[in-house]
Amino acid sequence: MRRLKQDWVVALPDKQLIERLIDYWKHSQYSEVLQLRVFSQWETLWQYVKLQPECRLFVVDVDWLHRLEADEETTHILSKLNIFVLTDDPVSIQREGVSTATPYQPLDKLFEQGMRQGSAVYEGGAQYSSDGEDSNQGQRNASGGTCKVVTVCSSGGGIGKTTLAFQIAHYAAELGKKVFYWSLSAHAEWDLFTLSSDKSSISFPTNGFSQLLYCLQRMRTSDLDPSIYTVSIPILRADTFEANIPQAEWDALTGERIAQVIDWLKRSKRYDVIVLDVDANITRNKAAIQISDQLLWVVVDDMVQMNKMERCFNDWQSEAPSCYEQLLMKGKIVVNRYMGVMLNRWQRNDLSVDCYLPYIPQWKQLHRHEQWFSSAVYQAALEELIQTHLPWLSRREWKSAI
Repeated sequence: MRRLKQDWVVALPDKQLIERLIDYWKHSQYSEVLQLRVFSQWETLWQYVKLQPECRLFVVDVDWLHRLEADEETTHILSKLNIFVLTDDPVSIQREGVSTATPYQPLDKLFEQGMRQGSAVYEGGAQYSSDGEDSNQGQRNASGGTCKVVTVCSSGGGIGKTTLAFQIAHYAAELGKKVFYWSLSAHAEWDLFTLSSDKSSISFPTNGFSQLLYCLQRMRTSDLDPSIYTVSIPILRADTFEANIPQAEWDALTGERIAQVIDWLKRSKRYDVIVLDVDANITRNKAAIQISDQLLWVVVDDMVQMNKMERCFNDWQSEAPSCYEQLLMKGKIVVNRYMGVMLNRWQRNDLSVDCYLPYIPQWKQLHRHEQWFSSAVYQAALEELIQTHLPWLSRREWKSAI
């Protein structure tokens, strides 16, 4: 059994205090058990709270709490949050169940008090888990609205397709979206995120996906609960299917079956965003293109890889014109590991680069998976990609406004 990492939202107008808190957190034992999202500007905080975020502890300045209470768009959301107010005047807090602390005390004491408050609402064992998974994850429903499908694909391996799919899934989860990530590859790479701190692999149910395909054929989809057939990727805060799907199941996974599974996920009303991570298999690529609301085609500045992509586009244009038209309409070309200049070009005039993502060499040496999501350079480029090509998902205010 190991303790879950607490998720704190810290909202304070005092930037010096925030800088002290972040610096202490990074260099203390709390970096292993806490995840912080920080706001130092009122407008970004206000927009974020309206998204009805889920967090273990909402650490807020007393004046900002009063402003949130006075606003019709946010006051009802506060009742769902575990609020921890930093103030020297606790008498001024009228809301019941709110804990207070003075910000002018040793930071270790402040964090210790916050940890106790964050754990208090999870009495009864919910703050502990054998696999790091939220015990209520399977019971949560989507926040409402239409479930969107984003497909990330490429014409070859080792390009960074899965990394981008991870980043989009993580980004959506940070906004409080309910996310489903599905790697349509027989050799899924997401299971590297399922290692516990002692490097032992988390155990998952066997043959759940095979049972799902059978049940989808025999039962009404409304009768199938996704929590029975899915598992959680804790660091992404997203659900997925098991990694050990038999090869025979992949061989039989037609475009029609893929569409059936996606339709079932959407009809379950459990998810806001579905991220498909698609390999070079043309059957799966075609199905994903037809299902997706948006498709991101990842390529690197490499002559061989660019030639593969161009040949794939040529094949679709001649063999599947309708699919090719959808590809041009939905697809955006993303150059990954961009070094500031393109050295290679393709021959087709109807293809152009829509977005560039930077090369982060440090990722090749990472031992802590959460650092994949902490590169300021990459996150800025990712935000620009989402703002431009996935505007329904973009929320600039989720990031720290420091």
